[in-house]
Amino acid sequence: MKALQLVMEEKPVLVLLDMRMPIMSGMETLAKLRDLAPETIVVTMSAYIDAKDINDAVQEGRIKHFIFKPFDLLELRAFLDDLLSTLHKESNHKLNTSFSV
Repeated sequence: MKALQLVMEEKPVLVLLDMRMPIMSGMETLAKLRDLAPETIVVTMSAYIDAKDINDAVQEGRIKHFIFKPFDLLELRAFLDDLLSTLHKESNHKLNTSFSV
């Protein structure tokens, strides 16, 4: 799958993943993403969900961020801005505490 190849090459900070895809299921893709790039934040989304699968994945820690489709692009942008801002703050905090004496 081309997307997984890109993840291997680019190691993105964030990936938007639709849970319903034609070749490989979202759960299969998510598992492969976790193997290839465990540090990558994955925001999953779908209009068609299996509530049990999503709930199980959340409980097991495989899914941390889920967006229901359809969504408003401005709301998505605000969500992603907040998520990346939080990540940036956490990253700076880890960096600062690793150098403290």
